[in-house]
Amino acid sequence: MKDELDSYLYDHFQMTLTPSQKMAVEALHGPTCVISCPGSGKTTVTVIRLANLIVKGKVPPHQILALTFSKASAKDMNDRFKTLFPSLASHVKFATIHSFAFHVIRHFEQLSGTRYEFIDTQTNQTQSKRQLLSSIYLEKTERYLSDDEYETLTGQISLLKNLMISPQQPKEIKQYVENEVELFIEVYKAYEQKKENHYLLDYDDLLTTAYQILKHHDFLCSFYQQRYTHIQIDEAQDTSKIQYELIKLIAKPNNNIFLVGDDDQSIYAFRGAYPKQLLEFKQTFEHANFIYLNENFRSSQNIVQLSSTFIKQNKHRYKKEIQTPNPPKLEPTLHHFQTEKEQLAYLINELKTIENLDEVAILYRQNVSAITLIEAFERHQLPFKLQEGKLSFFSHPIVKDVVSFFELAKNPRQTEAFKRIAKILYLSASVIGQTLSQTESDYLDYLTRQVAFKTAFQRDKIRQFKLNLPKLKEMPPRRAIHYILDTLDYESYLIKRGFIKEDQERLYTQGLAVVETLKSIAKETNHVDEFLHRLTHLQDISQQSSLQQIPAIHLLTFHASKGLEFDTVFLIDCMDGITPTSNALSHHLLQKDEEFEEERRLFYVAMTRARTRLEIISVANKHNLLFNRSIFVKDVHQILDPQSNDSSPRVKKTTSGRSISELKSLVLTASVDLSPYQIGTFIHHLRFGDGEIINLEGEIATIQFADEQKRISLRITTENGNVRLKSS
Repeated sequence: MKDELDSYLYDHFQMTLTPSQKMAVEALHGPTCVISCPGSGKTTVTVIRLANLIVKGKVPPHQILALTFSKASAKDMNDRFKTLFPSLASHVKFATIHSFAFHVIRHFEQLSGTRYEFIDTQTNQTQSKRQLLSSIYLEKTERYLSDDEYETLTGQISLLKNLMISPQQPKEIKQYVENEVELFIEVYKAYEQKKENHYLLDYDDLLTTAYQILKHHDFLCSFYQQRYTHIQIDEAQDTSKIQYELIKLIAKPNNNIFLVGDDDQSIYAFRGAYPKQLLEFKQTFEHANFIYLNENFRSSQNIVQLSSTFIKQNKHRYKKEIQTPNPPKLEPTLHHFQTEKEQLAYLINELKTIENLDEVAILYRQNVSAITLIEAFERHQLPFKLQEGKLSFFSHPIVKDVVSFFELAKNPRQTEAFKRIAKILYLSASVIGQTLSQTESDYLDYLTRQVAFKTAFQRDKIRQFKLNLPKLKEMPPRRAIHYILDTLDYESYLIKRGFIKEDQERLYTQGLAVVETLKSIAKETNHVDEFLHRLTHLQDISQQSSLQQIPAIHLLTFHASKGLEFDTVFLIDCMDGITPTSNALSHHLLQKDEEFEEERRLFYVAMTRARTRLEIISVANKHNLLFNRSIFVKDVHQILDPQSNDSSPRVKKTTSGRSISELKSLVLTASVDLSPYQIGTFIHHLRFGDGEIINLEGEIATIQFADEQKRISLRITTENGNVRLKSS
């Protein structure tokens, strides 16, 4: 027999709760943890449970603390609640945890007479966060703090504060900060001390300060514990350590805390998310009630079975059997292409057959992957929409630096360009200030004629740089970028900063991807002004794309896709080093799987955005490097075809009837005959010597040389004359 709530939901919205959803809605008191799989309706359940807490539980709305972790989530929850329960809407408000912390601090100020100044706000103030950190950095290094250094520094400080790691914990800091650790610790320590001395707070201090206030002022802590008798938290897997500690403090002593989240969807460690707390909920709250929302109402049976089997390979998670009432539809497919051009050709061919592009998403692990998509879609007049509204590619330090080289070559008195180039030349703040303050000479002229450098090496380097820079203006853009990297010595700067990494050979990094993408854009232009205009144009159309009013293909990162869903999803660039990252892979080999498991969760989140059609794509050649298909792709292949011993993925026919091999022939025609190159064939490589082909994936051969294995493109190396058959 239906109760009053069931009848209301069915009569007004034709909504019927499943048994597990009903259990969550009825869990009104005590510590409760709801583990909700993708597409399980957790937002709706959370909203209904809150209404039930008021109506059936008789808890006054003002005694309920309903928290989310972003303004967008709070708005979504408020809107959803208003739709379902309009008569209660005026009494309930979902808030962010930061807004709650701000309220605690303001309350403390009123009681204590203390006055804090917030340095993250845009209002008139004596000092901003940027000014404070810049002055400390200048004092410690005698260098100006650049925009990208500022972003890195504030990101690292934010992460550590969310993890409750203070400047007095160098061992813990070194786990999260790689470059110039000692300098970072000095800056972090001085920054925290300066704020404390002058009662200054930044955004992350809202949480730490509110926590310290409640922890050390029993009267105020008791006030909030009595005021908020019930606490409800959405997206609990994204909670940071400091957020969770603050919530636990307020929840005492009754611990009427209701968490909703999914340990399999925790993907924000870089922001300080701490999923371990969710996994240890039972240890924290001994009599906790656990409820599993294990029905995925979003995706087809094929996608649910694949994704749930895939994520089970993570060890640190709650065991769960995810099911769906949805029937099977299209089987998820894998595609492996030799080049990025072939990947694009396939995507364009498929997209032109899809009627409603608004239900299509192309997801990628790294933002830089969007650039080639944007260029191709513009040429083929395919509408697209960037979910984030902008691409971080255009604000990447390397892009800004390369543009600055060109700008300074064109205009020797371009101030902003000189400031960026100055850091690449390792000029001190005093020399930069001295150069910028004079008006009689071009900046590089002044450096070579008027500045007395401490070493002859630096003096000669600046002089040579001044002679070489103007040549950029007349070079074809692609050649000019090589010139910047080599002759102007920018590549050594990138290696020193960690943007490019080399072991015995060049490794894939995001910095390298940005460099190669710039070369790709430059290749299609004939002179510097055209290249710079092309960059600006691509940035403009990427920003304008978010305003598209017509159905358009959604382009977004794996991270940005969380919480969204589409009929058709393509996952692109699924190769080792990209997804998972090289760092996660190397840790995995050392059996340190925390980062690797998060990468698997991220891939899982991306897969579960699809309702009916999921395609996963990898390429062998990208950014002038050879890639292996992602270990995750191999796992998916094994799940889809457990009887197969073949490591290469199956190929699907396109909707136009063309096979992948036929489609590839539209893009590339081999100029050499590769048929003699088979497994077991002996070859000679000009660099590596004699070797035997031990595996083939299309034109990509794995070759065993005397001391090592190498994967090479037979087409490219034979065309270049670097490989030949070994005569018997």
